[in-house]
Amino acid sequence: MSVNKNTRGSIMIAALIVALITGSLVGLFLTTITDEVKYSHQARMAFQAVNLAEAGLEHAMFAMINDDWTNWSAGSNGYYRQTFPYISYSFNGETRNVKVYVEPDRNPAPAAIAEATVTLPNGVTVTRQIYVEMSRGTSDDPTKGGFWGNGILGKNGLTFGGNKQTVDSFVSSTNPNGYLNITDIYNAQTATTILGHTLANGNGSIASLSVEITDISLGNADVYGPMATGAALAGSDLKKVFGPNGSLYTGDSELLDLNNGIDHNHIAYDFEADLPDPVAPEMVGPITSLSGSTIGAAGSETEYLIPSMDLGSKDSYTVQGKVTMIIDGAMTVKGEINLAEGASLELYVKGDIDIGGNGLVNSYQPANLVIFNTGKGTSIKLHGNGFLSAAVYAPNSDVSLRGGGTSGAMFGAVVGDTVTFSGNNYDFHYDEDLANFGDDDADPDDGSFIPEVSNWVELTAASEKKNMATILTDGL
Repeated sequence: MSVNKNTRGSIMIAALIVALITGSLVGLFLTTITDEVKYSHQARMAFQAVNLAEAGLEHAMFAMINDDWTNWSAGSNGYYRQTFPYISYSFNGETRNVKVYVEPDRNPAPAAIAEATVTLPNGVTVTRQIYVEMSRGTSDDPTKGGFWGNGILGKNGLTFGGNKQTVDSFVSSTNPNGYLNITDIYNAQTATTILGHTLANGNGSIASLSVEITDISLGNADVYGPMATGAALAGSDLKKVFGPNGSLYTGDSELLDLNNGIDHNHIAYDFEADLPDPVAPEMVGPITSLSGSTIGAAGSETEYLIPSMDLGSKDSYTVQGKVTMIIDGAMTVKGEINLAEGASLELYVKGDIDIGGNGLVNSYQPANLVIFNTGKGTSIKLHGNGFLSAAVYAPNSDVSLRGGGTSGAMFGAVVGDTVTFSGNNYDFHYDEDLANFGDDDADPDDGSFIPEVSNWVELTAASEKKNMATILTDGL
């Protein structure tokens, strides 16, 4: 055999090897491109499905606002619909469909779930489910409820600065034993145990409208409930929110799936809420000063309009009946204002509030003591004996809560420009009944009833997803 033939044979073999390698690379490239196209299609479909689900939820909220359930199927607990104009349609061979179920009268908050499905001409299908809870609110009047749809809401900041601080929830109207004391009502409901902590409910929701991650610091607090934030947090950014011993989980959490004590499925991002400025009511012939040791009268409604309040450590008053009080300046309490059984106090304070000593003593439901701060750039300090049962609405104030001695507790809800908890061993118990507080004055038919999303969760785990074919019967 000649050298030339050997050379030509070697070249042919080399060329064949190169061709095989090139073909393999081309095949791999084409496979990669095909996969990328497929994944791109699926990502686009998933994005579309989320948008479609949110559009379906908008229809549910519109139906709630107008109390109009035309074209909805009614069940024992809620309403169901699976076709919507401009949402369920076909285009270029793709089909899009949305199914929505809503429970407008659900306690403690209305809730809805939407399932959107996008199908390509080749049969590839992507489905997304979104679950939302809604607070009951009015467009311009915080006294009509809806603004305590979360247990704690710091408009521009939320901080827990201490150890052994917990947040959970209960329902003050659930009281089969007829207890009067709010502590007894709460203790009677503590039948749930989550990671060694005994509580009533795991719906102690917290929220902040701030889009700055540094404005939210939950430290080492244990939050038994969902979280909503205006900051579009990435998973790694949560390390900036929670301290090394902090945690967040609800009664629905899959404990084995927790990531370092944080239930990511119950954290909502891009949270929004309208927090209008509180306005004091108009009064006709109010009492303009305090006298004696009693505020108000049993069985009566009494109005006060006073320039300021400065109670010394030895001053003590008892609230009787239904009292509305406007304080046009600052309020300082070092002594005691005690609510009698059956009494209620609604406060509108324009200046700073500093409550120490025994402070505002309400042993009953938080709705019996409502505090509005009508000023701007003010501060509210609630401290003293370490116990408070109240609903606080102060969207333009810096609110500070601190327990007295070695422990502290608050039953109710609080809204502030910033909310700060300090001191160790402080327990916050959100009263879920406050989500509907004042709804008797909000008429769905007059256009004043506006549901606001307080919790938004995309259901991704198989154990979380609902069967939309049977949900009208099954409910949420």
